[in-house]
Amino acid sequence: MALSALATESPEALALFFLLRKKERALGFDVVWGSVSFQMTVSLSIGLFLSPWHLLKVHLLLGGVLLLALLASFLYAKSRQSARGIS
Repeated sequence: MALSALATESPEALALFFLLRKKERALGFDVVWGSVSFQMTVSLSIGLFLSPWHLLKVHLLLGGVLLLALLASFLYAKSRQSARGIS
C-alpha cells in the first residue's frame, strides 16, 4: 500500500519540487490539487458507475435540494462577479 501511494504521488511531488525551486508556488499547488481532485473524482466515479442504484423518493428530494443550492450559489457568485465588473 505504501508503494502504491508513493507511485501515484511521486510525479506530482517532483513537479511541485521543481516549480517551487523556480519560485512558481501557485502553479505548483495547482498541479498538486489538480491531480488530487482528478484521482478522487475518477475513483469515485468508477465506484458510483459500478454500484447498484436503488433510488427512493427521499433521494430524489435531497438531490433536488442539492441542485437548488448549487443553482443559488452559482447565481450569487455571478451577481457578485458582475457587481465587481469582472467578466
